[in-house]
Amino acid sequence: MISSQAHIEEVRGASEDKLSFEAIGEEMFRYTHLFHGFTPDHTLRPKGRISQRVVRGLFMQHLPALRPIMLQKINDAFESDISSNLDGQANDPKMMAAAAQFPEDAIYVGEALRYVPSLLASGVASLITKRHRALRTLVSGLYPVLVERLKRHINSEGTEDKPVRCSQHIRGWSRTEPSKRDAIQWIIDSSPRKNPWTIERLLREVIGHLIFSSHAPKFALVMAVHSLCLHPEYLEPLREEAQAAASTDFAQDGDEMPLLDSFLRESARLNPIDGVSMRRKVLQPYTFADGTCLPQGSIVSIPQRAIMRDSMYYDNPETFDGFRFAPDSTTAKKYTDIDVSYPTWGLGRRACPGRYYASSLLKMVLGKLILGYDFEFADAKAPRVFQWRSAVVPRSSTKVQFRRRHASKAREA
Repeated sequence: MISSQAHIEEVRGASEDKLSFEAIGEEMFRYTHLFHGFTPDHTLRPKGRISQRVVRGLFMQHLPALRPIMLQKINDAFESDISSNLDGQANDPKMMAAAAQFPEDAIYVGEALRYVPSLLASGVASLITKRHRALRTLVSGLYPVLVERLKRHINSEGTEDKPVRCSQHIRGWSRTEPSKRDAIQWIIDSSPRKNPWTIERLLREVIGHLIFSSHAPKFALVMAVHSLCLHPEYLEPLREEAQAAASTDFAQDGDEMPLLDSFLRESARLNPIDGVSMRRKVLQPYTFADGTCLPQGSIVSIPQRAIMRDSMYYDNPETFDGFRFAPDSTTAKKYTDIDVSYPTWGLGRRACPGRYYASSLLKMVLGKLILGYDFEFADAKAPRVFQWRSAVVPRSSTKVQFRRRHASKAREA
């Protein structure tokens, strides 16, 4: 564990062949056993070149056009708790359940296999995931979508019982399908032109993005709601701001809600979902400039929870100040800004490329929630989180009571 700025800067700049992010991903999620039936490889890169192009490049480029669709999905979710369509799959209850379950499987498999001999790993992973039920459902649903997108008839040797054996290479596909503006199409468009990926490799990438995009927004949303329950004095100024933003259908990516942006950053500062950040595995002995040595095979990380509560970086660090980072503050920052004092998104070239999307989504959801509902803890004294290793996870047993606000009252806010 390192905490000095000099060491942190060295780690963020170290090459992948020395201090590896990808090796940590394999160690945490055990891809070989999690992606059962796929040809084992270690090219899944949640923050690598493809993800940077898809999430930071193409997604951000299309975000203004996608924002009305996101808002409609949020409105639909508030009314019916049913997501809208993605090639028909998002209206399929089995696909929706699998999409929710597979990221959970990834965590359970990764944790369990830390304590299991390698000889038993595949069997234990199969047991935990109920014979990889969620993965099989996702593959069987996504495979025909990819085939359709690639404009090619492919003879798959997959069956209902074994849908993941699909190793054909796809050559000569049509890369641009203007009617499709989603991550599936962008992953296809961003994949290598030389040595084209197999269908199985495309599936890995699509499903891999699902793993790495699902946890942070929902945990951040839960903790922000908890923070509002603990600090209701912020509701009225946030409602005033959200009402103005709602009049333009949240069209400015949340930039018109700087107070909510500050509130989210402060909530995440005091409630990170993990006590550590910027994990790297040491692939070869590494020596810092001051002579400190890291042995091969060790893991290096930074204690982000401690850093974000350090008086060296923050005044009254243990006190919740929802507008600490507001524009008129001397410590003004945006929720998506990264630096050594706020490493919750990671640092350097491995910083989370999806943080702008997450920020936009959270502001829309919280804006709608603040305007439409009053809420409070059912039991203010109930424990809110539990800790497993370095993770800090909201308790599912913690209940929040929501009451729909009167329509005229909501309009007046």
